[in-house]
Amino acid sequence: ITGGYLIEVDGFADSEISWFQTSQGMKVTIKYPKDDEINADQSAYIANYTQNMENAMFSTNFTDAELGWRKYIDEVSMVDWYIACELFGNSDSWWSTYMYKERNDVFKFGPLWDFDIAFNNDNRLGDATNLMMRTYAHEPKTWISRWWQDAGFVSAVKTRWTELRAAGLEAFMTNYITTTATYLDASQKNNFEVWNILNTIVYNELAARGSYEAEVEFLKEYVRNRIAYLDTQFEMAETICSVLVTSSNNSWGTVSVSETTVNANDTVTLTATPAEGCKFVNWTIDGVDAGNENPMELVVTSTTEVKANFKEIKKTLPKVYVETPNGVAITSKEVWTEECIIRIEDELGEEVMNTTTNFRGRGNSTWSYPKKPYAIKLDSKAEVLGMPKHKRWVLLANWMDRTLMRNAVAFEMARQIMDWAPRGEFVEFYLNGSHQGNYYLCEQIKIDKNRVNITEFEDGSATGEDGGYLLEFDTNYQAEINYFMSQVYGYPVTIKDPDEEIITEWTHPYFTYIDNYIGDVENALVDNDFETVFSKIDYSTYIDYLLIHEVTSNEEPKHPKSCYMYKDAGGKLCAGPIWDFDWGTFEPNKTGLLLTNSLWYGQLMNSAEFRTAIKARWAEIKPIFENIDTFIDEQADLIRESEAVNHEMWPIDSRHNYPNGDELMDFDSAVERMKQAIDDRIIALDSAINAL
Repeated sequence: ITGGYLIEVDGFADSEISWFQTSQGMKVTIKYPKDDEINADQSAYIANYTQNMENAMFSTNFTDAELGWRKYIDEVSMVDWYIACELFGNSDSWWSTYMYKERNDVFKFGPLWDFDIAFNNDNRLGDATNLMMRTYAHEPKTWISRWWQDAGFVSAVKTRWTELRAAGLEAFMTNYITTTATYLDASQKNNFEVWNILNTIVYNELAARGSYEAEVEFLKEYVRNRIAYLDTQFEMAETICSVLVTSSNNSWGTVSVSETTVNANDTVTLTATPAEGCKFVNWTIDGVDAGNENPMELVVTSTTEVKANFKEIKKTLPKVYVETPNGVAITSKEVWTEECIIRIEDELGEEVMNTTTNFRGRGNSTWSYPKKPYAIKLDSKAEVLGMPKHKRWVLLANWMDRTLMRNAVAFEMARQIMDWAPRGEFVEFYLNGSHQGNYYLCEQIKIDKNRVNITEFEDGSATGEDGGYLLEFDTNYQAEINYFMSQVYGYPVTIKDPDEEIITEWTHPYFTYIDNYIGDVENALVDNDFETVFSKIDYSTYIDYLLIHEVTSNEEPKHPKSCYMYKDAGGKLCAGPIWDFDWGTFEPNKTGLLLTNSLWYGQLMNSAEFRTAIKARWAEIKPIFENIDTFIDEQADLIRESEAVNHEMWPIDSRHNYPNGDELMDFDSAVERMKQAIDDRIIALDSAINAL
């Protein structure tokens, strides 16, 4: 009597040291006092107390407050425990059922434990329509069956259920499931990679549906159905309720409700609509936070006040933060600085990435400029600002570009007419806490299903025909390992992929294969053998590549520089993707075709078939170029504030030469000049192409 007790009703109690069994067959473990501390008197006391409770429960006076079970049990905790087990569909209720007793007090039910096969997990209940505590529990149901013969207990259950429903039970549970599922999203993916029970059978039936999202929806649906069923069992009286909806600020957003007057336990749909430049934050129901699901379904149990809360938002450019170990400076474009931290915030300031990465400089001539470009190699593939997963990304500085948009505009044009061009987003970049200005965070050109989608070589591939190649024609080839000079024209060709870890020497069969393949193309070009040429190159890609460079007046293929080509296993050689448009591009007053004598185009122009195809393709894609002004204006509006800060940080008018011709202009004038250059170029190309 002088101390407290904790017991557990459990079918496995007979495997414990301190346990006993009641006359109704309930197996009970004494959890406290502990096995090595409890004495015989204490053990006998709690066993006798439990048995006396059960005897009173089954006596003729069992409903009497002085003689029946209430003498031994706290009814409030018992009712809450019972409702919880029914609501959650805990088919294991009589296993892991805890009760505790303070000295000079009665038994109280709780705490709850062991609900992993509740909520109809493993199809234990078949459906949500039964009082499973009287049907499915493993141990004898005699206690609960007896309680249901007590009108006072039944009334207490119904009263408590009505209180819970009036307090917004369904909305609370649904919102809690949604919020928690969102919180667990990243973790659950990792979990099921290690312990994949999705779409499997554990005990009787399907234990887990095919996806985590399906599991969460099943859980919410079960809760809704279970509550609806318990409403019928606990006989809630029908009540007319009003739903009063307000907005925290009508100029920031409005709220609507499907019905304003309903019967108790009817469901209404609430929709919050934020005004432009504003954001929906959350709901409050009768002053209590009710989550941010929108639209939200609400079960109305009484007259309810619902408020939709909004706030003004000011979108900014996403922010990229890179921290190097101990703040070490990035001084090399060859050596990666490892174990850096990269953190990204989206335009609303919400963190969307926080992970480790390798980081270094990049570029050829651009690395020598004051504003440095950088390369990113994440430790694992990840989606970045909505762009598909990959490890490799670049931060383009665009230092020589007064508009900052030359690369972005060219890439957008190419995306509309070619198989792939780099995607990107303008960002504010911070290195070791120091703001570096406006950068263009974009995809690096790599072989990948979401980038240059060609076949990678598999280990053990014997011949050069078994995989795909990514090549770059560039006069800066000396900085690379695997390169060759093309056999006829002497163009410098770098093999970007397969890389030097695969092609370990110049006699490697992959190296020899692609060297000879390029040689075969060039020999056929010299001989004007276009049947052979077109059997080896996809000339439609060379036309698109040519037209993108012509309309942007990018003359880099003349050198050549940054000219990519790729070839898939068993496929033809293709031109692209495009790259490097930040200077010497979008210049007005350019006349005629600029590139007909660059790369292989001088020989290709000898083909009537090729010239005819250029004319047809130009007519097809010219409207895309004519309509690019909309994209340019959108991007200019997006970066205008950022550009002003960037220009103060990195003034390009300090240069001694002006390769673009707009360096001394203000931003808006430079943007207008870019649009005018495109318009002028389209007119010039119309004449030149139709004259081919």
